[in-house]
Amino acid sequence: MRHDIAGDYSTKNAGNVVFSEAHAAKYIDMSGDRIPDFVVGKRSWPRRTYQTPDPFGSAVIYIYRTVRNANAPGGAEFVPELVHNRSGAGSTIEVLDLNKDGKLDMTTATVTGTFVFLAK
Repeated sequence: MRHDIAGDYSTKNAGNVVFSEAHAAKYIDMSGDRIPDFVVGKRSWPRRTYQTPDPFGSAVIYIYRTVRNANAPGGAEFVPELVHNRSGAGSTIEVLDLNKDGKLDMTTATVTGTFVFLAK
């Protein structure tokens, strides 16, 4: 079953979040509940085009938490959690426990620098 998370401004999007140039998508269990979540970011100006729904938008990284909901299509919904609104995503986002505290951290390298996000 198809379960859209985000489209453009004309569609219903999870948490009303809209951004273009999505890159570095990963399915990974971020919360330890054994349900994969969706991690994705906006890549800043990779094609230098105005044809996207959000060409001047912030370079963001989001975790879309997968939450069981019997009333949602497919029995689940995606709840967006903003990680950062200025870094964006490069070609990849790595998710691993960098500081060995049992929580998953994230790293990405972009045109504006390298970013490390340690989980709380």
